[in-house]
Amino acid sequence: MANRVSQEEMERLVREELALRLQKGNDICSRILLEPQSCDAEAGTLTLRHTVSEEEANPFGTMHGGLIVWLMDSAMGILSRSSTGYKRTVTLDLHSTFLRPVRIGDEVRIEAKVLHAGRTTLHLTAQVYVGDKLCASGDANFFRTE
Repeated sequence: MANRVSQEEMERLVREELALRLQKGNDICSRILLEPQSCDAEAGTLTLRHTVSEEEANPFGTMHGGLIVWLMDSAMGILSRSSTGYKRTVTLDLHSTFLRPVRIGDEVRIEAKVLHAGRTTLHLTAQVYVGDKLCASGDANFFRTE
């Protein structure tokens, strides 16, 4: 991947986007807290953390699959903008696979990586872990709309 922003710029963009999500009010982005763990502009990677709450559970006591996909989509979306400096990107498609349940109280780690960054489209992957156990994986294509 061609590096388009510096490490410092990427870290700033990640922090700003996560802070903006909290300020929005009562939408899903402000209700599910994502915390930055690491990012690497050169490698095109971002790692976020989240602790699963009871509100995010399905009737079986595990995190709702749609919310797991939301975690991956959010991490890849933030990465698609922070690693390139693009102001706005949208998800074109997203494919997901569930491997293990994520339970209430689990701290999940969402690892995203840019595989390709072109002028208008990007291809990324994401994985959701609890400890060292892979729980879900996905890949998506994003489109630059600015």
